[in-house]
Amino acid sequence: MLEVPKIKGLSFTFDYFNLNQNKVIENIGAAAAIDRDEIILDIAMQAERAKGTPINQIDLGSGTDSYRGSSKVVRKPVSQADRDAFAAYNATAAGQALPRAPVGEIIHVVDDYLNLSGRDIQGYEFGVQYKTPKTRFGTFTFNGDATHYVKRESKADEVSPILDELGRNGRTSWRANASVSWRQGPVSAGWFASYFGSFVDTSAATTEQIYRVLGRPEYIQVFNDNGVTRYLLRVDPQINHNAWVSYRFDRNANPWLKGVTVRGGINNVFDTDPALVDEQYGYQPGTFNVRGRQFTMEVSKRF
Repeated sequence: MLEVPKIKGLSFTFDYFNLNQNKVIENIGAAAAIDRDEIILDIAMQAERAKGTPINQIDLGSGTDSYRGSSKVVRKPVSQADRDAFAAYNATAAGQALPRAPVGEIIHVVDDYLNLSGRDIQGYEFGVQYKTPKTRFGTFTFNGDATHYVKRESKADEVSPILDELGRNGRTSWRANASVSWRQGPVSAGWFASYFGSFVDTSAATTEQIYRVLGRPEYIQVFNDNGVTRYLLRVDPQINHNAWVSYRFDRNANPWLKGVTVRGGINNVFDTDPALVDEQYGYQPGTFNVRGRQFTMEVSKRF
């Protein structure tokens, strides 16, 4: 923390973090497991194409013990119908979308807890605080801090590739919040705003052809997903506002009110809806207040 000598009450903070976690226990859900399976298959397919293997000759081990997708997804062996379907898709999408090597139909997805081989998280945080001197207008306090993630990678097991998770599915690069509070005698009030940055929804994908036909809309982001160019839903940044006001009865108040503080608040002041994503409930958990505008009232007493 750095305090500014000539400006009393002003201070700055800066923190750098680099976390390496091993054997992280996590449940990612069936939809995320299928999405991860797709990415791992795409990476394996691109590696084969780099070797010069024709797309219709790439064997991803579907239905065998050497399956090159996610270990949590079990597929049938590739049938002739599968080969025909993938060949038709590749012919139609030639030059417009990522070609696909044939794999079999999904039999089941193991939706259990993963004991991840490792996860690396890196970033920094910085903040500022300023408390004004006491004046006849009261005292103001300003706070602001932000977190910037520059790395978030995970490896599901020893044989899986390292996957970049940053900027995807709620794992934003930026988070921040700011607040201002005021106090004058027994009355105080404040305003708090939180910011959750943009990210892409990897389960809401389209093709380059559709992206162009739609006129390259901003809500579709051309995204490098672990070396694979994908056209994904861009989830806009979200800002939530809360406000509160309180009154504290002083020592000269009625004995029943002495030491009592009454506080009222409004959460999600502007009744903002969370951004729409391709999830079970239509929003990304952990990113926004999904309850709409809420009014709160609290009464406490200090003895």
